This record gives sequence, structure tokens and C-alpha cells, in this order.
Amino acid sequence: MSERSVYRLWHNTFKDHRYLRQQRWRILKDFIKRLEITSVLEFGSGVSTLLFEDLGLKIHSFETNEDYMKVVKNLSRGKAEFRLWDNKTAPELDHYDLGLVDGDLPRQLQLDLCKEHAKTVAIDDFAGGIKGRFEQQMTDYSRLDCGKTFMAVFEPKSV
Repeated sequence: MSERSVYRLWHNTFKDHRYLRQQRWRILKDFIKRLEITSVLEFGSGVSTLLFEDLGLKIHSFETNEDYMKVVKNLSRGKAEFRLWDNKTAPELDHYDLGLVDGDLPRQLQLDLCKEHAKTVAIDDFAGGIKGRFEQQMTDYSRLDCGKTFMAVFEPKSV
């Protein structure tokens, strides 16, 4: 399924406008290709899950809303592993190339888990309160994107 098809399908399926915007996806996709990302730990299933599938990535997607997760799972091509979770309990995780923080608030545990289990960390909606809370926690990381986008991409400085 092409990017265009994913977004068209999404717009035809959901009335909710909270999803990964195309401009932010382009930034993330560029880093996925540049850093040769093959596996993703994702907090917040949705458009990103379908787009990650389109790139052939291994996806472990955590979602807090069971009904929403079922819909996304039905739209997916079966390449993603979905898990319902409470956004409070740390699940057992493998190691991933990329961790995406894009789930329901609060996002602190999502960030902590991505930092612990992923080499590269991407944070969507990196503005306002989220940026204010997380910026100080990312001092051991280098921001890889231009620094002015809502899709912030980080790697540890020691890399």
C-alpha cells in the first residue's frame, strides 16, 4: 500500500484528525532510510503503523484503546505485532532500532522505554508542554532533525 493510499484510507476510515501528518512522516522516513532502521517500538498505533509496514519494518506497536487497536490491526497487512497496554506498566521489550513516542498522554513512560530499548528515539508533537518536559531529559542525545519540526529525532551522543 502506498503512502498516498494509507492516508486516503485513514481519512476515509476515521473522522479523528490526530494522526501522523505527511510532513512529519517525510522527516521520519528520511531518518529511517538514512539510519537503516529495520525495527520499531511504537507507542500509539495508527497511520505510522501502516506506513512502517509499507517500508517492511518489524513493528511492535502498543496502544491504549482496544477498539482503536482492533481497527488499525484490521487495516494492517499483518506485519505489526500489536499489544494493548495501560500506559502505566513497563512491558518486557527487546531492543529496537527506532522508538516512536506518539501515544496518549502522559508520555513519560513511553519516552523512558524508548530511551532504554531503542537506539534512535523519535517524538511526535514535540512542541509546547511535551517539548518543555522532554527537552531536559534528552541532554545526552543529539537532535538529528533540523530542530524546528514537530517530529524530533534523537540519537545518544555517544553513538
